[in-house]
Amino acid sequence: MISRPTLIRSVSAVVGTLCLVGLLATGTTATAPIAAAAPSTAEWGPQGATVTDNQKTVRWDNRDNPAESVVPRDATQVIPFTGGKTYEDIAAPIKTGWRDLFSNLTMTVGQTDNVTGQGVSVSVTGLPPIVDDNGVAINNGSALMLFQCWGAPGSDGKPSPDATSPDPRTCQEGPGGSDLENGEAWSNRLFDGDALARSSDFKDRRGMPWLAIDGTETDAVDGSGTILSRITTNEQSRLQTSSSLGAVNRSFEMQTGTESTFLGCGMRNDAPSTPNCWLVAVPYRVGTSLGAHPSGLTPSMWGQRMQVKIGFADAAGVCASSDSRVLSAGSELASPAMASWIPGLCSTAGVSTGYSQLSDDQARRSLDSGASPLILSSRPTKNDATYVPTALSGVTIGFNYENRCATDGCDRGAVLTDIRLNARLVAKLLTQSYGFDTAGSLLASKAPWAQSSLNDSLSSDPEFLALNPQLKGTLGSYGNDGIRKLETETLKSDAAAALWDWVVADRDAHAFLDGCPDPAGLTVNPWYSTRTYAECAGDKATLEKAAAEKRNATKTPETFDRDTPPSYPPTQSSYPQILYASSDPIGTPPSTTPGTPAPGTPPTPSEYVAGATMVDIYPSVADSAAAARNGLRAAPTRGKWCDGNTGGCVPALWKAGAAPQVYGSRNIAVATDSASAARYQLVTASLCTTDGSSCVGANEDSLTKQFGRYTSTGITSPLKAPAAPDYAGGAYPLAVPVYGVVAQRSLTPDSGRTFAKIFGYITGPGQQPGSARGQLPPGFAPLSGDFASQATTAVSALNSVVAPAAAAPGGAASAGVQPGVANAAPTGVVPRTVVPPVAAASAPNAATAANAANTPAPLAGAKTAATEIGFPQYGLIAGLAGALAAGIFAPWLGRRRKELAE
Repeated sequence: MISRPTLIRSVSAVVGTLCLVGLLATGTTATAPIAAAAPSTAEWGPQGATVTDNQKTVRWDNRDNPAESVVPRDATQVIPFTGGKTYEDIAAPIKTGWRDLFSNLTMTVGQTDNVTGQGVSVSVTGLPPIVDDNGVAINNGSALMLFQCWGAPGSDGKPSPDATSPDPRTCQEGPGGSDLENGEAWSNRLFDGDALARSSDFKDRRGMPWLAIDGTETDAVDGSGTILSRITTNEQSRLQTSSSLGAVNRSFEMQTGTESTFLGCGMRNDAPSTPNCWLVAVPYRVGTSLGAHPSGLTPSMWGQRMQVKIGFADAAGVCASSDSRVLSAGSELASPAMASWIPGLCSTAGVSTGYSQLSDDQARRSLDSGASPLILSSRPTKNDATYVPTALSGVTIGFNYENRCATDGCDRGAVLTDIRLNARLVAKLLTQSYGFDTAGSLLASKAPWAQSSLNDSLSSDPEFLALNPQLKGTLGSYGNDGIRKLETETLKSDAAAALWDWVVADRDAHAFLDGCPDPAGLTVNPWYSTRTYAECAGDKATLEKAAAEKRNATKTPETFDRDTPPSYPPTQSSYPQILYASSDPIGTPPSTTPGTPAPGTPPTPSEYVAGATMVDIYPSVADSAAAARNGLRAAPTRGKWCDGNTGGCVPALWKAGAAPQVYGSRNIAVATDSASAARYQLVTASLCTTDGSSCVGANEDSLTKQFGRYTSTGITSPLKAPAAPDYAGGAYPLAVPVYGVVAQRSLTPDSGRTFAKIFGYITGPGQQPGSARGQLPPGFAPLSGDFASQATTAVSALNSVVAPAAAAPGGAASAGVQPGVANAAPTGVVPRTVVPPVAAASAPNAATAANAANTPAPLAGAKTAATEIGFPQYGLIAGLAGALAAGIFAPWLGRRRKELAE
């Protein structure tokens, strides 16, 4: 019998851990009803760009600029490090040329306060187009550079709070951004061609030094290649437009001290940091005396800059607390909101608390085992608990998809903002049904059929094109690297479970997974098929013959189970990868010649490494937030061989990397959550019926409509979800609620009041949408309807937990009675008599009824096939406190002598 492959297992990653302490408050907490939320101050939606009430607009000619953004174009602008030279000392052709081309240049930055590591929308108008309406090059390749600077040092060497402009040494610029062509050289901070540089303080240097926030200064030529790289930098080197309006919109990745310790943006106590940084934009044109690729830091270019001061949120901290602590952990869907609420709880409610992200299964086990009295999760636990609605989120498919139009005058490279998917298209992306991209070419000889699928990528799938007629003429050809799969997470999450539930519940996606073809004839990857063909039974023999031919043509690993098909939804991992092919081993197996090490002696990785599997070639990321960041950076995660000669890896291994795609060719799709998509400014797909007759994108309104279809059955269970989607009614089908789940058996009056104070803030002031700390971040909908009612009732009940009653003469304890509450519950259990009224269910409309009629039962089957690669979650070994102390548990490998590395 062929044995089943050993699975790669991992303890769930404890991602983005925040210091987890909570003050157990004493005294009675007054609980007020949830107030109606004020209008949102941060608009978000499927278009990707988030606009806040603190956006700023600046002009190159300084008209109406904020004081900190004024950069004079006259003798009052002293150019740094030039011995007192001013703007007037810049060569006349450069001054005149820039004034002629860029005097109408305007830039709007969508968020300038409370910024974290995130995407920020940058909208530009008045940028001269690079081609005319006939596609003829004009304006000498005019473009805009964008980069981030940490500020300017004071006399003590630390960031000066009084700086009115950034110091060019502090700017993360030089290696060039991902919007450059592969292999294209860039400025590397060099002064080539600038006459002012020859009389500057750095006249003996070839370029602008790099000054990190800790005071370390590195020569640009000698050190920038190791400190700054094109993979880690957030600079954008070539914002261009072919629009006659001169308009271009991009998302810029703001980096905090977490993403770039050299910048240190956002105050923190454990490292050099600053509360304010700068976004700098420098317009340029090719073909001047400054050279083909002038650095934005060379003196004459620096004088042309526009600058916007950016206020960063402080790194999350904790309040001063007593010796009493509460541990809380749970869903990744709650992480963005908790990062905002924790400072608000500290400053407003006077409660020190925190949050640690775990897999949802692990969090529920920690509650059921008694290791944690409080978690945040979307699905019910096994033991009795109180469910407090806290966050209304959603699952989204995020895109960074650029216009690859080939017609004259089209806006090539513009981000596409209207993308539509149905459940069957998502099923294709989750099952490698588009075959291999360039990274998968290692497996070409093992699964030749996967190199010649009917449709080579999403952009050429007839079903996708029919669903997206608005994209006609914009997609062009992405060659071997078109979108063929979703970038997904390893974390076993309720978000992933919700996505699979939606796919499986759709009749046409369900049939596709069973092996039935779509209208164009495309069938599921045969190793991901359930092989039941239930919806196309008449064609079963023909379809199974074709699928079997592909399976038989696959050179599978020796230990691979060829006979057991998968079932859905998957049970072992969020997004299974089936190991139906692996590349040839690298190196020479150990010798079995007498006198050498005994047969079977494990070789060292530098001598011999087994072939790369799907997990090596297509590694997943830690969580949905990491997937969204990769989407913003257009950096799909792929594995490459790394040894001492190619990459400096000793011992050798398959190494995961995320190299950004080049400008004009970006096409990446990621499975993420709505808050992470909003944080990283991702365009998200509108979800549609199979024929596209009704589509709905994720925004506050569509989430609210979907959550309005839920009904409450009391505070001891989650709200009941609607039976079928309502696309026509504008309800987003992948809305996912998050609850604060409090274990009843561990409750005391003191802990109940503490939880009431925490949730009183979260479900009250914490529901105000906005980008400020303490508010509800973009990507969520405020509590409303039955969710708001249940939250109010649950908070009141937690605040009314009954103290232990004295024993009666007969030996039995009498139940205590809480004043004002009839028939109060026994000790440790919240009162259950206060239940919010359940709203009468409205009659389903025609669209809902039609959806229900077309919704099949879940796919039959026991466990997910043993051939999938999963990351089963283990329970807490020594309680949640021990897990948090241990930090992130490293994944371990089973059968292969190699490891995955970031």
